[in-house]
Amino acid sequence: MNIEKNITIIIPKFEHDSISGLLKKLKFKRIVLLDINKQFQFKNTNLILTILKSGDFRLDSGIYFSNGNFSSLLDVDTNAINFLRLPNVDLYATSYKGGASGYPLMFENYNEKEKFEIIEKKNKFLLKMKLKNILNLKAKYFLPYASAFDEKLLRDKYIKKNNLKIDIKDYSNFLLKKDIKILDKEKFKKFIFLDTKLISKVNKKKEFYKDKSANYYLNNYKKINSTISLKYIKKYFQESNFKDNLVLNIKITNDDFSNELYKFSIDFSNTKPIVKNKLIEKIKDKRILNLKIRNESFIYTLRNMMPWEDILIGFQCKVKRNPNIFNSKFWYYFSNIYINNSRKRYILSCSNCEIIEQRIDNLIYHSAQ
Repeated sequence: MNIEKNITIIIPKFEHDSISGLLKKLKFKRIVLLDINKQFQFKNTNLILTILKSGDFRLDSGIYFSNGNFSSLLDVDTNAINFLRLPNVDLYATSYKGGASGYPLMFENYNEKEKFEIIEKKNKFLLKMKLKNILNLKAKYFLPYASAFDEKLLRDKYIKKNNLKIDIKDYSNFLLKKDIKILDKEKFKKFIFLDTKLISKVNKKKEFYKDKSANYYLNNYKKINSTISLKYIKKYFQESNFKDNLVLNIKITNDDFSNELYKFSIDFSNTKPIVKNKLIEKIKDKRILNLKIRNESFIYTLRNMMPWEDILIGFQCKVKRNPNIFNSKFWYYFSNIYINNSRKRYILSCSNCEIIEQRIDNLIYHSAQ
């Protein structure tokens, strides 16, 4: 798909800007950085735009806009947008399904029963927060437009079967009683408003794409990212300059994590990370983080200095922790600091705050024991 390079792209003016650098590398020419919490009116129109920041540590944002009497908030998966100081709007557009995180299905500290209990709690919490936002915004229309995805590869059949997501019906049963209308993006490609009322919808046409299969892309990805030297791995971790009271054990595996290709450990507790060709099962006064990572994903991440959260969110690794805590310092550093600057990330989860939800779940299980 070709996108016109002269199109105007608006992005938030964060203190640490990385998005504009990536857009410039992609040859986009008209990039406008807007200050947060300031109103901008488009010339010769009634369209007013304001960028609102997330209410947490992440550099994430949403958009509030008005055009005449009509107003809308689009926050996608922004956590506690504008610190929950919310305006009244006619239309609220956001993510709605959840399920993008590797937690808890890829975490081996939990048995299957505990995993399903965590998923159920996560989904109930996310649904409750979204419905609360809709009511606080006094929205008349709700557009669930993000977070719909499907696990298409056969190797991810376990995820596909067990990664239970929130259904749109879970929203409709509640919103119908409140006379709040849901806009169905699966059926319609355009919604037309006159003043504050929806007056028409444009049906989606059935579209056909002559595209390759998911397996084609996977096989090509594997071919490109097939081998890496231990020397390269050692250099990658040693030059990270990351320091923490943590030992990272890594097993590089095949598709279903059953066949171990090679293994090594990194001790981050010293002045410089120490890489060894063996695993450290237990060491006094240090945390242990065990990761089983698919070969091609690991190689791609190291070669391109990609954020490690991509491995986690993409269901590319299995995790076992001792003690069973998030190790937020590690994930933040290798997802935000020690990466290619054009790929900088300031989020830890696609749906809500991963640190918060894991701390809540850990408290639940610790108190039950």
